[in-house]
Amino acid sequence: MFQKDREVVATYVRETKERLKTIEDGVRVLERQPEKVGTELVHEIFRATHSIKAGANLLQYTPIEDLAHLMESILLGYRTGELTPSLASTAPLQDGVDAIRVLIENLNQRDSFNIAPELRRLARVLDPGAA
Repeated sequence: MFQKDREVVATYVRETKERLKTIEDGVRVLERQPEKVGTELVHEIFRATHSIKAGANLLQYTPIEDLAHLMESILLGYRTGELTPSLASTAPLQDGVDAIRVLIENLNQRDSFNIAPELRRLARVLDPGAA
């Protein structure tokens, strides 16, 4: 791997950790104050999630991209009013944050982690009938 590639990955990891904190803190606020759904807070959480997804796509970190994509879809549901923040929807978002954090901390082994349970929990928020 070239030095430039290491720098890009190191930047992605550092920025992703910061963004995960933004998501985590914002989701906690939404859990306690679901009326904040129409505020800049949801947009901030959405932007952080989108940036994680975009970087993962660029770097071909598919497990991270898949988690962030579903998280982004839930946040879009909040923005459009199709979903309302509740423990049933925010807990899977927090699970997604935790899973991405583990994957970021273990990038060299990211494909050895089973993220299927987190993906299912996130998908169920979007489609409660999903298995």
